[in-house]
Amino acid sequence: QRSPCPLTFVASFANDTVGYIPTAAVYESKGRGNNFGVYPRDLTHFIYGLHAIAVFVGITSAATVAGGFVFGLPSLVAVFLNYLKRSDVNGTWLESHFRWQIRTFWFTLLWLVVYGLLIITIIGIPIAWILIAILGLWVGYRVIRGWVALADARPVG
Repeated sequence: QRSPCPLTFVASFANDTVGYIPTAAVYESKGRGNNFGVYPRDLTHFIYGLHAIAVFVGITSAATVAGGFVFGLPSLVAVFLNYLKRSDVNGTWLESHFRWQIRTFWFTLLWLVVYGLLIITIIGIPIAWILIAILGLWVGYRVIRGWVALADARPVG
């Protein structure tokens, strides 16, 4: 199947050349996945799904959105997959999504540490609650914005 897009970027994965079309789904034209049999774009959707589940758990449980995102099993698995498979997407438009997901996780953890330091002081408690609410909104925004960009087959960031 020939792509309607004249721009084709080529990257090498596991000694196999695969075409990349920024406006079309990755790998579908070649019909090949990586060594797990999973297309990198599908894996990226799956990872966003795991992050979305963690956000949902944070919204619907006693945990905060940020706490559910950083300490929830879905996000921990997602970040593990990001680190495990990011070499497969180096040099492609999907690399921006992996970077976006990893940075969202680590910045959320950093701000949770700040929240923890604020919450242990009497004067910092109101600031901490405002921070955790803003952090929850920020995490939700990052997951949604990234996933929408992925659905449109474009880089994020």
